[in-house]
Amino acid sequence: MSWFGPVRTATGGMLRHKVQAVVIGMVLLVSTASATLGLALLAATDGPFQQAFAAQNGANLTVTVNPARAGAAQQDLAGLAGEIYARSLPDGADDGPDGMFEDRSVRLETTFDGAGVLADDLTPECAAVVTAVLDALSAPAGAEDARTREQRYHDGLQEAMRRL
Repeated sequence: MSWFGPVRTATGGMLRHKVQAVVIGMVLLVSTASATLGLALLAATDGPFQQAFAAQNGANLTVTVNPARAGAAQQDLAGLAGEIYARSLPDGADDGPDGMFEDRSVRLETTFDGAGVLADDLTPECAAVVTAVLDALSAPAGAEDARTREQRYHDGLQEAMRRL
């Protein structure tokens, strides 16, 4: 017995089942062509959508700065944030009278059992004032204070509202 035995067996099976072999070959060819065409179309159509989105919304940028490490005061960072925002606007865009942001907002939604979700888009000046108030009212209450910074900010906001 030679090593051609398994090859003869495989080819003999294919010769006996010519129609099935042709159908399997055609299905394989059509599915490969469909997948290739689909991926080519996806790659070709993705570019224009990204270009249109970039043209409409401009560049998206997130900057996180630690003022202590950067050596800048909070007012300097607020001014820098305002400049970054102004440069991100499309040409000819105007913030309106007095240089105020038109998209400034504060949203408070009440959720389950009276809890709330607070979201905002603040001007640099407002953000600086809010940060100063929250920093002043959210200092840790000693070594045993296990609250996170976010929890202390929540409690500081509640205290600021109570004092008003």
